[in-house]
Amino acid sequence: MASNYNSANIDTTLGIVRVASGMVTFDTTGALDRESVVINYNVGTAAGTAGTVVGKAQVDFVGATANQAITYNFGSSKTTDGAGATGLDGTTQFGSPNGLVSQTQDGYGAGSLQAFLVDTKGVISGRFSNGQIRSLAQVTLAKFPNPLGLVRSGKNLFAESADSGQPLKAAPDSAGLGKVASNSLELSNVDLGEEFINMIAAQRGFQANSKAITTVDEMLQELVNIKR
Repeated sequence: MASNYNSANIDTTLGIVRVASGMVTFDTTGALDRESVVINYNVGTAAGTAGTVVGKAQVDFVGATANQAITYNFGSSKTTDGAGATGLDGTTQFGSPNGLVSQTQDGYGAGSLQAFLVDTKGVISGRFSNGQIRSLAQVTLAKFPNPLGLVRSGKNLFAESADSGQPLKAAPDSAGLGKVASNSLELSNVDLGEEFINMIAAQRGFQANSKAITTVDEMLQELVNIKR
């Protein structure tokens, strides 16, 4: 980048740097990297050859009675030199391989439901093809003031009745309710003693019926023999 320091209104009697011009180089972070400076005294009279400043460059206007202006020459002006001017032909940019430094994402693409899961609190979450997991619904549980008052409706199901009271609904793992066990097989919750009694009674009934059939068969066989 070419730079010209304006020496207008600078007091030349103090014997300090009045005009410096040359190349200013910045690094990729925008910080001053290096500067080649021609030092001039007495408003434009060259005092020596070009030097090099590495790091921070400073121009000291000692004893100036007014604010001093520093201007940079970027080459042609798009304002005064016409449409063909770039405004940057006085600068130099050094190319280097590009690379991705950071990336942010605002929003997500459309996705379709691929799977779902249920946690211990009964929350049903869906996993979508775009990588998102969203809560879709929640299973609620209910308890009754008098569970023994429920009416058996068959197939291990019970229904509300006047004796059971109204159901008290709430989210799982709250208000004294249990948790939801996902992907679990429930064990039998029937009265095993009662079921064994029913099974034995059915077995005895079958045996009695078998005995009666055997007796009838023997009687018929005896009748056949008498006829002969």
